[in-house]
Amino acid sequence: MTTRTETLETVPKDYRDPVAIKHELKNREAQIQLDEDTLAKTSRSVVVATGKLAALRKLRKEHAKNAETQPTCESYLRDIDVKIERQEEAVADLTAHEARLGRIVDAKKKLLSDFLRQTPHKKLKTNKELLADHGVIRKLRDELARF
Repeated sequence: MTTRTETLETVPKDYRDPVAIKHELKNREAQIQLDEDTLAKTSRSVVVATGKLAALRKLRKEHAKNAETQPTCESYLRDIDVKIERQEEAVADLTAHEARLGRIVDAKKKLLSDFLRQTPHKKLKTNKELLADHGVIRKLRDELARF
């Protein structure tokens, strides 16, 4: 004869709500999508900033040739050097921000996969399996409602 505690230990009750899990999954996926969009915008900004830096360096090279013959170009060279320095800092900041966003997106994706693998007890289904079963049950319920 089995006691009540033995029965509870072997067959635990699952109190999770598949709809709540589905909403949590959608929220997490939406957060990841927003972060991926921000990452894409930042990547485009890095490309633009790098292009501006290359243009400034090219401009400096042209003015350096003229500075040998015209002494007035030296002030332009100093201004260009300051702009180059600022642009290099901007590129470095954007690159660091891009790397940080990439790590955040990767971490959130890992958390999402961990969330899908979670289960309150080893004998119960994972969140992913629970959602899959809920989808099958919902389809069956919808089919029965048509008749």
